[in-house]
Amino acid sequence: LSLALIALCFRLDRMSAARLFPTHLLSLRDPSTLGIWILGLMFGAEAAAPLYIAYFVQIGHGTSVFFAGQFAAITAFSWSMTSIYISRTDKSAARSMLIVGPGLLTLGLAALMFWHEMPLYISAFALISLGSGFGLSYSFFTEYVIGLSPDTERDVTAGAVPTLENVCSAMGTALAGLLGNA
Repeated sequence: LSLALIALCFRLDRMSAARLFPTHLLSLRDPSTLGIWILGLMFGAEAAAPLYIAYFVQIGHGTSVFFAGQFAAITAFSWSMTSIYISRTDKSAARSMLIVGPGLLTLGLAALMFWHEMPLYISAFALISLGSGFGLSYSFFTEYVIGLSPDTERDVTAGAVPTLENVCSAMGTALAGLLGNA
């Protein structure tokens, strides 16, 4: 039902005079909309880890609520630290960060699939990899996506990025919740 409502919203937006999303949002041939979807899917994939990790650490590893909450902050901390670090590098590193960032994100998520079988310190490295992946690539990805969009849709694209990120985060978290309950 949620997916049908989202599809309806995309359809209504396409017919609107004041659009929220770029014209070719569902086209994977347009580099700027493909970049928006990559950003959205990165958020969708990552959203559940910081949200559910406190529960996993507390219940799965028998830690205190305080420790589990602090452990869950690892992703945000590593994202912040790598964002600060990468902001000081020149723009020539941007293209490589568009590959390194999602690679670290994938590595972190792959490791977290086995969270219940690994010691907490390895889970911490997985969360660091997850946060660092975003920190290294998010600003470059956003700048790149907006730069690739046509001049007539640049403002719409800039506004669509955070909107689609939130939609994808909600869907990713809901899917992770369903899988966790299963």
